[in-house]
Amino acid sequence: MSNSVKNPNQSGKGFMWAIIAVVVIAIVVIAGVVISNKGGKSREWEDVSFQAELVDGRVHLTSENADGSTPKARVYEDFMCPHCAELAAADGPALKDAAEKGDLDVEIAPLGFMDQFQDKSNTTGPSHQALAAVLAALEEGGASDFWNMRAMLMENQTNVRGWDKGDYVDAAKELGVDGAVIDAIDSEKYMDKAAEVAKANADVLQKETGEVSSPRVFIDGKEIQVSNDWVEQYRR
Repeated sequence: MSNSVKNPNQSGKGFMWAIIAVVVIAIVVIAGVVISNKGGKSREWEDVSFQAELVDGRVHLTSENADGSTPKARVYEDFMCPHCAELAAADGPALKDAAEKGDLDVEIAPLGFMDQFQDKSNTTGPSHQALAAVLAALEEGGASDFWNMRAMLMENQTNVRGWDKGDYVDAAKELGVDGAVIDAIDSEKYMDKAAEVAKANADVLQKETGEVSSPRVFIDGKEIQVSNDWVEQYRR
């Protein structure tokens, strides 16, 4: 009978490799969580047929199908306002359709007050960063770039709160906007303009209603009760 002698270190090595495997799996899982928190950026691209122009701090969406009988809608929103994100998800398709058909003459009035609860002078927080990216899309890309950037940021609001400039650049590339938009985001070209636009809209809202909040919708100058189907109620 032969006797085999077991290496006393063999079981220890097996245990060590098991520990290493567990650690590697944990790192992969954690990395996946981090990536998913930064991710969720992609969306199906939508071409739009309306025109978009920044006028007096508001993004004016117009169609050649609009005329003097077209109701004028003004939408106040903040990119870090949860209810604004919910409304954008609910009314987005109808708002796009109404603007394209000339059934609504739409003004999007961006705000930045969500950055300023603790510091009234804060113009570099996530609300303003998101607004700067949207302004870059509008001014450097055009109506479709604006519409898709706005929608993507609203859809990913929870993640966007923690984004840095690199995340915005990556998101813009993934979205498929014009290269000039990406360059403008990378250079933070529209950060000062974002502060200017947000303040201008807040000042108007404060003067006309006595408070700054969002989302708020006005039809032909009169505030309405915001609901998910407000577009269908008030479009021509």
